[in-house]
Amino acid sequence: MPPPSDVPFDTSAPDGETVAPAIVQQEVACRNLHGGWNREVRWIQVAIDLTVAEIRSLLEHAEREAAAAARTNEHIGEYFTEQHQVKVWSDVLDRGEANKTILALRRARDAAYGKDA
Repeated sequence: MPPPSDVPFDTSAPDGETVAPAIVQQEVACRNLHGGWNREVRWIQVAIDLTVAEIRSLLEHAEREAAAAARTNEHIGEYFTEQHQVKVWSDVLDRGEANKTILALRRARDAAYGKDA
C-alpha cells in the first residue's frame, strides 16, 4: 500500500474534538520517524527515512544474514533467502520524542480504528 498523501488536520468537529480527515500523513518531531493512517480503509503505517547509503548497507547486511541463515538451515532443505526478513530501526528517540510518537500513534489508532472504550 503506498504511503498516504499529505493532508492537514480538520479540526471542525461539532463536539469540539480534533478529528482528522480520512487520509493523514502526520509528521512528528522524531527525527526520521513518520506515521500515517486511513480512517476509511482502517490502516496505520509507520516509516523511517533512510539515505541511499544506509539502504545499501542494510541490503549488504541482510544478504550476509540471509546467506548465514541458509547455511544454518541446509539440513532441512532449501532456504529462500529472498524471503529472509530484515528489521529496520529508526534513530534512538529521547523521552520527549517517544512521548510525541506515542501520542501520534494513539491519534492514528483512534482515527483509523475508533477510540477504545
